Amino acid sequence: TRISIAFESQSFQGGSDGAGGIVTFEGLLKGGDNNSTLIGQSFGHCVTASNGHNQECSQTFSLDDDEEIGVGDIFISFSHSITQGDEVFEGAVTGGTIDFRSVVGWVRIEKVGGQFAKLNYSYDFQINKMT
Repeated sequence: TRISIAFESQSFQGGSDGAGGIVTFEGLLKGGDNNSTLIGQSFGHCVTASNGHNQECSQTFSLDDDEEIGVGDIFISFSHSITQGDEVFEGAVTGGTIDFRSVVGWVRIEKVGGQFAKLNYSYDFQINKMT
């Protein structure tokens, strides 16, 4: 199953300078035609690795879209390079709840604009439901 979602950052807090730095973020999820329909919210955090160049991140997508996508949470994990400023990277879908119970897969994450404290991303999920 393929799901496309847009993330519009509403809050970005913390610092990533040095090992152990924690960044938290939250925002709105949009889908449908031209990503114009509010379909949920998302929140997560990143911890800067000991080398100070990479972040290990976890993010939750809380979806409330009975019509097309489904209802429940999707959980992802990803690693992100701070110094390279990756515009496109991938993450692992590690599970979910309700309609997304027992899902696994991967997600392509792409930065689509915004300033440092207000970042916007698109997420293209490829998920399979385990039976």
